[in-house]
Amino acid sequence: MAELLKAARVCKRYPGGMAETPPAVEEVSLEVAEGEFIAIVGASGSGKSTFLNLLGCLDVPSSGAYFVGGEDTGKLPEPELARLRNRTFGFVFQGFHLLSRVSAVDNVALPLLYCRVPRRRRREKAQALLEQLGLGALGHRFPNQLSGGQQQRVAIARAMVNDPRVILADEPTGSLDSKTGREVMDILRDMNQRLGMTVVLVTHAPEVAEYARRLVRFVDGRVLEDRRVGAP
Repeated sequence: MAELLKAARVCKRYPGGMAETPPAVEEVSLEVAEGEFIAIVGASGSGKSTFLNLLGCLDVPSSGAYFVGGEDTGKLPEPELARLRNRTFGFVFQGFHLLSRVSAVDNVALPLLYCRVPRRRRREKAQALLEQLGLGALGHRFPNQLSGGQQQRVAIARAMVNDPRVILADEPTGSLDSKTGREVMDILRDMNQRLGMTVVLVTHAPEVAEYARRLVRFVDGRVLEDRRVGAP
């Protein structure tokens, strides 16, 4: 598989006032190949979510280098970095982050608005994705009219609408009951297996990490373990 993402001795430090605070991420080197399904696990405060933000270009390293498709992101001005982020990544969060006054279909279509896709095409593509995820009849509803699992499916559809190369998911089942969480994970696994989409997720739940083919364990901002799991 071709290399898609590469972190080379990446560190992330945050200002700590008078006291020197340890890095949130320290000297992490990691490569992600096209089509992988990776679970990043670790205790709260281990640096896993910070590292996911670095992978998605939502934050920048304090030191080290990070490459997307062979391109050194540290050499890109913010407008180019934003374009790289928008065309490469789809984001799924624990808290859904849906706009409360916007229908499900318009929530899904929102990223296409920033790409200046015509309104009719935006809604057509958003509706098609909702239908794929079993929500075709609910596109007109607002987030408060949907269950937690339905809201997360809307969020996944929104993450997919720009045809990203990578889905980055931060605790995607954290706000859901176990049955609904399994349904959401089944969707992510299907996207990986059927569409070949690269999936990197952060989780503290062993039952969620079991869906991945590779497990990366963070402890105190460092990678303690990186191994293949499950079927080849």
